[in-house]
Amino acid sequence: MNKNLKDVLISIHHKYLLGKFTGDIFHEVNNIVGASIGFAQLAQISMKEDDIKKMIEVVLRSTGRVKEISRSAQNYLSDYNGSAGINDVSLLISECIQLVKKSFTKKGAQISFNNNGIISFSTDTGLLRHAVLSMISFLFENLENGGTVSVNVEKAGSEKIKISFLYENISSTHIDTIIHATEEENSFEDLYKDDAVTRYYDGYVALYVLKNKLGGTIIGSPDSITVLLDEKKYNL
Repeated sequence: MNKNLKDVLISIHHKYLLGKFTGDIFHEVNNIVGASIGFAQLAQISMKEDDIKKMIEVVLRSTGRVKEISRSAQNYLSDYNGSAGINDVSLLISECIQLVKKSFTKKGAQISFNNNGIISFSTDTGLLRHAVLSMISFLFENLENGGTVSVNVEKAGSEKIKISFLYENISSTHIDTIIHATEEENSFEDLYKDDAVTRYYDGYVALYVLKNKLGGTIIGSPDSITVLLDEKKYNL
C-alpha cells in the first residue's frame, strides 16, 4: 500500500467519522428545537411575563447551541485540505467535543475539556481536527458504561503544544494495540483488514496522522495518551 492510497483511506475516514455521529447531532438539534417550541407554546397559552421571559431565554440559548453544533460540523468538513496557519487549538478541540457529547451521554459516559484559554498554534488545522475527533471516537468505542474521557491542551514551549487524552474504564490492551501499530511499517494494511477494525481503526488513524503527518511524538500509558506537537515539524 503506497502513501497515496493511505491518504485516500484517511480522506474517506474523515468523512465517515462525521457521519458516524450525524444521527446524534441531529437528535441533539431536534431536542433543542423541541424545547424552544415547547416553552414558546407555554408562553403563548399563559401569557405570563415570567413564562414569556423564560421562553425568550430558552429560544436564544437553544439557537446559540444549534449554531455551535452547525459551525463545528461545517468547520470539520471544510478545513480538511490545505488549511495550514495559526489557529486556536482550544476552540478546535472544543468543537470536536461538541460533535460527540450527545453520543457519550447516551452511552452513560462523560467527556470533558480542560485548557488555559486561547492557545495559538500553527499547523494543518484540518488534519489536527480529524486526528482529535478520531482519537475521541476510538476512546468512545472502547469505553465501558460510566467511563470518562478528559482532553487537556497546553503550551509546551514557544513552538510546541501538548495534547493529553486521559481516560478511565478502558482496556489497556486496546491502547497498546494502536500505539504498537504506529511503530510497524505494514500496520496500516494489517489493521485495515482486521476484523476488529471498528474497535481500533479510529485510534490508529488518529496516531498515524499525529505522528506521520503532523510530526508529533506519542507517549502512551494505561490511563492516557499524550501528543507533543512542534510547529516546525508538520508536513502537508
